Amino acid sequence: MTEKVILASLSIKAAAADGCCCFCTSPRVKMFVSIIWSKLAIIGSSACFGASALGIVNGPLCLFNTTLSNKTQVQQWGYPFLSRNTNASVESYLYDHSLWAICEKPNNIVLWNIILFSILMIISSLEVLLCSIQIINGLLGCIFGRC
Repeated sequence: MTEKVILASLSIKAAAADGCCCFCTSPRVKMFVSIIWSKLAIIGSSACFGASALGIVNGPLCLFNTTLSNKTQVQQWGYPFLSRNTNASVESYLYDHSLWAICEKPNNIVLWNIILFSILMIISSLEVLLCSIQIINGLLGCIFGRC
């Protein structure tokens, strides 16, 4: 996903340049190309936002205790908060910090999971905002730009 953002930023930089470095075309064509790359960057950052939201909702992968059908307790790796989210009336692990102790290993994985995916959601939201501004800028550049 970062490739799309890098290509979009290089295209935007090339559209702003007066010289003939990469594309010997008019500024209007450069602005149009930057619109296309910005749209691709929005798609990539939207995918990042969706994956991060699912990561927060499903909870982390961790080692936790579970009871088998024969009433024995075993430790297993899995998503202990995933089954809790099926009923809307059950409170989420995000609001009940006492549930975080379910995950035994790795240490503090629930907090790490929440912070990581929250940061990714914030960054991808900012990326969508900046790319949307660039699309508007590119449209104005295509319509009213220099020939």
